[in-house]
Amino acid sequence: MGAKIDYHMNHPEDSYTINAAAVGAMMLLDLYEHVGDDGLRQRATKILDHVASAQTDVGGWPYRLPADASHLSMDSHHNGFVIEAFQRYREVVDGDRFADTLEDALTFYREELFELDGAPNFDESSAYPRDIHASTQGMLVFTREGDLEMVERLLRWVLANLQVRDGQFYYRQYRHHTKRVTLMRWCQAWMSYAVSEFLLAAAERDPDGRETATPFT
Repeated sequence: MGAKIDYHMNHPEDSYTINAAAVGAMMLLDLYEHVGDDGLRQRATKILDHVASAQTDVGGWPYRLPADASHLSMDSHHNGFVIEAFQRYREVVDGDRFADTLEDALTFYREELFELDGAPNFDESSAYPRDIHASTQGMLVFTREGDLEMVERLLRWVLANLQVRDGQFYYRQYRHHTKRVTLMRWCQAWMSYAVSEFLLAAAERDPDGRETATPFT
């Protein structure tokens, strides 16, 4: 059922990467919203039908199918990419088609891939390394859900654990040390994007800024 995207980098051609399919579908949805070509919507729907059919019983997705072909399990930021694609479909096309898929995915994402204090888990069985990209993608997902309290929790954890004094952000926190490198795309760009989306959503919710407190106020 559905369609696949043929995405192969440095792994055998008898496996494929799930989040790449979801991100490809999201690109088609963006184009559909812009130009209105129904063929783009149909292609995105077919791809997401296939991605939805690959969802595990616990609500998440392995990095690749078959799962044993992957070096990763159900890791945080790649699951976030998949969820965001279904959120985008809900926003642009139809809120019902993938409602159950999205509900199960968000429950797994929230309960298994983040701690109560906002720390990101690496995957469903490992807390470390705690990757800044997992935090930023979580901020984007929960901003789309309108759960700004959860976003603020994630952001506060990043500011307390991965921020450099001059405003840069470190890459990863391991159990006994932090990898003190900062990367323009992986750390800086994604934090800028995630924080911007959060602040815009907070401003829309409370235009006068009287009720919505943020870690920056």
